[in-house]
Amino acid sequence: MDLASWAIEAEGLERRYGTVEALRQVSFSIRKGEFFSLLGPSGCGKTTLLRLIAGLDLPDAGRLRIDGKDAGGIPAHKRPVNTVFQSYALFPHLNIRQNIAFGLKMKGVPSAETRSRVDRIMEVVAIEDLGDRYPAQISGGQKQRVALARAIVNEPQVLLLDEPLGALDLKLRRQLQDELQGLQRRLGITFIHVTHDQEEALVMSDRIAVMNAGRIEQLDTGRQLYDQPRTRFVAQFLGTCNLISGRVQGIGNGVATVGTELGALTFIHLHNSKTLSIGGTVHLALRPEKLHISREKPSGCGNVFSGVIQQVIYGGASTQYQLDVGAIRLHATLMNNGAAHQFLHEGDRAYCILAEESLVLLEDE
Repeated sequence: MDLASWAIEAEGLERRYGTVEALRQVSFSIRKGEFFSLLGPSGCGKTTLLRLIAGLDLPDAGRLRIDGKDAGGIPAHKRPVNTVFQSYALFPHLNIRQNIAFGLKMKGVPSAETRSRVDRIMEVVAIEDLGDRYPAQISGGQKQRVALARAIVNEPQVLLLDEPLGALDLKLRRQLQDELQGLQRRLGITFIHVTHDQEEALVMSDRIAVMNAGRIEQLDTGRQLYDQPRTRFVAQFLGTCNLISGRVQGIGNGVATVGTELGALTFIHLHNSKTLSIGGTVHLALRPEKLHISREKPSGCGNVFSGVIQQVIYGGASTQYQLDVGAIRLHATLMNNGAAHQFLHEGDRAYCILAEESLVLLEDE
């Protein structure tokens, strides 16, 4: 892809605060018009990275380009980016229309154009009837829409969203997730979204960078990150995951056998770049919904083990099971789809099937 297609390019970014390495050799590129998320736990470096893009902080090393231009010498107020914060940061003494128009006024945009642009963006985010109210007179969800409108009305090339939905209740957060994604698609603006909420990132993003301890562990689509995590951290951070370790006992025809605390497991390793060797340690990941359990012992299947149900959690559409198989506790999720689901209870003995195509070989040593 040529340089003109990238909204943001980072090469070897580093940021240190005393002895703390907030960012360590971070490199990535974000396409124009992409909804890109930075996902990770508190302190992983995602907000630091957002501040570097916004120009609110400077890197100790590395290079950052915005729309193909070196951002090193561009101050924050001249960068083609705007930021929406979790705290909204609305001016309490200005009404909603004045809040949205503030940036345009500071830029000296003529009054008639300002009115037109404010009217248009208020309609886009569905707050056209709130213009004369003040921030204290509107709800949290409405404040979030105002903050978005104030940022978007400046027509930035890149919109930075720093955990914008974190202060909202679950129902409203899910509603605004859909609205944010739809708004981004309509406007075609590059969105860079910081969050620690895995579901939020999966729902809204074209691609996700999973961060840990100041570096990017894996960058890919949400589906690829979930189905094919490369490390134990990504596997465990992005949803629930069973992790099984062991030593390689055999390799052949794209299938490997590994000795584990469960017993011997076979798995397919054709699509992984990790080099296997007899006796080498490997780590396997298995999502709970891909672990099949039943009362009756299945026939004609490999990787079948017997265990005892320790906990049952009914969740409406699905039921979560925890079962002990030898020294290992496994997690399974089954959809509550009528006759196809045989409900099990605590203390029941059950058989579990770890399908060899569902076991993901991780790259960790």
